[in-house]
Amino acid sequence: MILACDGIRKILLFASGLCLSSCLNMPSQKPMDSVVVYPHHGKNGVAYAVEELEEKPSPDYEVLVKGIAGRVQPLFVYWAQQHTPGKPEDKENESFVNFDCRGEVEITIKVNRPVPVPNIGNVVIRPLKAEVRPSVDSVAGEIRFKIDPDRHPKQRMLSIEIGGIKRPLFVFANPPDDSAPDVNAPNVHVFEPAKGEDDIITQARLEAATESQNTLFFKPGIHNIEHFHLDKNDLTFNVAGGAVLRFRKQGVTGGRGNVMEFSGKNVRFLGRGIIDTKRDTEALPSYRVAGHVLEFKDSEGVTIDGVTIRHALGFCVVAAASTDVHVSHVKLLGSQDLVSNDGILMDGTKDALIENCFANNHDDSLEVKAHYYVKTSTERVIFRNNVIWSRGGMPMGVCWENWWDIRDVSWVDNTVIHHECYGNGDLCVYVGNRGTVSNIRFEDIDIEDTLFAGICIMAEEHPWSFWKDPRVKEHIPDVDLSGNPDSNWPFFKDIVFRNVTIRHSDAYNSGYFPDPDLHGLGGWGYKLHVPMPEFESGHIKPSLPHDLGGIVFDRVKILDYRDGSDFTRYGRGPDHRAGELIKEHYLTDLTTDNWIVWEGANRTAAHSPEPGPLEKMERIKFWESRIKFSVRNE
Repeated sequence: MILACDGIRKILLFASGLCLSSCLNMPSQKPMDSVVVYPHHGKNGVAYAVEELEEKPSPDYEVLVKGIAGRVQPLFVYWAQQHTPGKPEDKENESFVNFDCRGEVEITIKVNRPVPVPNIGNVVIRPLKAEVRPSVDSVAGEIRFKIDPDRHPKQRMLSIEIGGIKRPLFVFANPPDDSAPDVNAPNVHVFEPAKGEDDIITQARLEAATESQNTLFFKPGIHNIEHFHLDKNDLTFNVAGGAVLRFRKQGVTGGRGNVMEFSGKNVRFLGRGIIDTKRDTEALPSYRVAGHVLEFKDSEGVTIDGVTIRHALGFCVVAAASTDVHVSHVKLLGSQDLVSNDGILMDGTKDALIENCFANNHDDSLEVKAHYYVKTSTERVIFRNNVIWSRGGMPMGVCWENWWDIRDVSWVDNTVIHHECYGNGDLCVYVGNRGTVSNIRFEDIDIEDTLFAGICIMAEEHPWSFWKDPRVKEHIPDVDLSGNPDSNWPFFKDIVFRNVTIRHSDAYNSGYFPDPDLHGLGGWGYKLHVPMPEFESGHIKPSLPHDLGGIVFDRVKILDYRDGSDFTRYGRGPDHRAGELIKEHYLTDLTTDNWIVWEGANRTAAHSPEPGPLEKMERIKFWESRIKFSVRNE
């Protein structure tokens, strides 16, 4: 064996010497370009027959990219219409660029719009952990910086903000895309761009194409397409970079129903193109939702990679009662101020990985549920290295509908760059049904800017719990819809928050509770709102505790902030006054940051009133005896 190994070592050394000799004698070559730019739209790219309906570049920015070969290329700057949270009539643009790259690239941004402040030098590039340092030419109105996403993955999804958060530019530096099929292969059906508004891809055309071919490829350009569902195995749906799929409901605009629905084994939805449902969304009443944009039901072996969903009319990406799901490099843009404009949902799904995605939506962003109709638990789900700009709802968490068990779910190395609207926390465990929620992890999380409490744990009857909804019996015949907390309320255990950093915005106000008649129940304070047999504040008293132990706060750091509200620290320490600086600290108690630790945290007619000072102190002591706090590495 020793002789054999020695022989292999000599061969390898000889071969490496030949390679080195060859490299030294080769003439120098210009490096291959490391950047792939997608086709532009309009007269200088893929043109649509109806000029006034062409994709127009954003008027706010021009963007150039230069790779290792030194060639400077312009990027097509798309735009998405963003609704100001809570003000559907108040619309503004956000801009974005998409390209593929490897190695270091240089980005140059020309700012064409008046900035909100006199000095263009007021530039913030998020996530802050991406550590992108721009140089700014105030005279030319240019911003320039270098990134190397292969070495620094946080640099793949950037938000460039000038003078505040209005009208940002998002830069998406994707890894190289090797998913494009051979368009001449017999199994590939190629869809050419639409020749006009009447050139529409229908359900029938898709079904006919998939009778003999299992790969559908949409070339760069604009495609008009109806809502559809496909029940096929071994199917690949590929939307090329520069392609825009503009959806419309068959025969009418608007109305309920999923936009794209797949069911099958080994189904892939790939590419760098854009999915747009603006036509249907604009027909919806304010604060209403019409369905899911991309849903996989009862599927196995699902891959979703690279696409952008713009102007979603409801939930963006849903995997329901599915297994083996991988979602990566997906971007969600142009939220529409809709209740239930959720981001990426795993619902009764097992063995899922969601990574390297960007969620800019108007309700809960990266979440798990187990609705009554999926008829199965949610298990083994990981959300990793994602970036979230939450326009409403909660950025990450378990969300209310847990009729079945939810267990082994982790959010790891994610960043919330902004959280703007609704009274929800950033990291949440919200449970409202009879399933047990267990082994939930939030680890290595950065919350860069939030108006709201960083952490909320709640168990209650909630509008989304559907406690008394007769539709539940169609799926769970033996369900008790009486409202008995021992029958319907959930149990949870083993919830860990580890290595979390929270930065409150200047407008943070822990004492504010929004009008319960508007969307956004719940107030802004930190919450630990769980019914216990030891206490009763108006609810039907449960006979068993809903908390089964294992709540851990390990190295949860809250940075300097000034609360907008007075509050009394019933546990320990002096009272706080609005505007006083609360210095950076680790979470070691339930009073420093104005935790709400009683039932009735929503302050609606359905919930009980706030307890008195003595009962508050009792509850705080009770909970702190059951929770583990840690500030050291274990």
